[in-house]
Amino acid sequence: MDKRWSLQGTTALVTGGGSGIGYAIVEELAGFGAKIHVCDISETLLNKSLSEWEKKGFKVSGSVCDVTSRPERETLMQTVSSLFNGKLDIFVNNVGGGRPKPTTEYDADDFDFHIATNLEPAFHFCQLSHPLLKASGYGSIVFISSVAGVVSFEWFKVSGSVCDVTSRPERETLMQTVSSLFNGKLDIFVNNVGGVRPKPTTEYDAGDFDFHIATNMEPAFHFCQLSHPLLKASGYGSIVFISSVAGVVSLECGSIYSLTKEIWHVNGQKIRANAVAPSAIKTSLSQQYLDDVSFKEEFFGRTPLGRAGEPNEVASLVVFMCLPAASYITGQTICVDGGLTVNGFSYQPHA
Repeated sequence: MDKRWSLQGTTALVTGGGSGIGYAIVEELAGFGAKIHVCDISETLLNKSLSEWEKKGFKVSGSVCDVTSRPERETLMQTVSSLFNGKLDIFVNNVGGGRPKPTTEYDADDFDFHIATNLEPAFHFCQLSHPLLKASGYGSIVFISSVAGVVSFEWFKVSGSVCDVTSRPERETLMQTVSSLFNGKLDIFVNNVGGVRPKPTTEYDAGDFDFHIATNMEPAFHFCQLSHPLLKASGYGSIVFISSVAGVVSLECGSIYSLTKEIWHVNGQKIRANAVAPSAIKTSLSQQYLDDVSFKEEFFGRTPLGRAGEPNEVASLVVFMCLPAASYITGQTICVDGGLTVNGFSYQPHA
């Protein structure tokens, strides 16, 4: 076989590999010859899957891991390093979750859930895996994401308030003041507050990560929620975010896209990072939506292929991104969505 189309002799870590898309990715990687370590939060699912893979002759080991726990992430990577002699060729970040509801209905707990489940583990795993990926001389990262990637003045009449935008209560007080000043309406909101601690990604610690979330991301998200009624009431409504060409994060899935583009590409190391963004895939997590008749009619009516995807249809792209044949592809996000994103789509569940 042409070596460009083989993973024989390579090593891989797949998070959330006990079922669904992760399970299919493991099968596909193993079929191309990779030796794999899998983690999953469910010991029952993990053991069942490991037994099935053993019967098929696949080289797969596994660990129970809650990826929202920093110590458990560190323990997992120590295990992987020990198993693969300090080297890792492929890392597939497949763990994530969502609480589907309109942005204006998100509370602080919802926000924290998405950061803790989707963004922080991906960021931290990249740091932890970096020495192993670098040591392999190959290095491919694939993020599994989603297709769902979320001041008024008249001449020089200006008023002002003192506000620490990293404080949730102060943000709320500010918007109450604005609502009172402008009679419950707001035409323009410019989010211009931000900060950075410039250093290589691999040197970021938990404090640095929290600083960027608290300064750049959470205030922007919360201000959007708070300003929404005023912007809507104005009948005009324009929001402008002042960001940076450094683009650390946008939000949730968008932050994964940004992480994909930024994570290693500034330092010239031979580690590729790409993201795969599925839409509706037939897994246990998506079944509640696929059982919703109105959702299916609306969703698949806007999907050119007119159906949900299969886990192995995502896995095949993931494996391709890891093959030597894809050696010049990096920093990309590719949708596996039956054409959904050609049309655009926003689903709002019925009350």
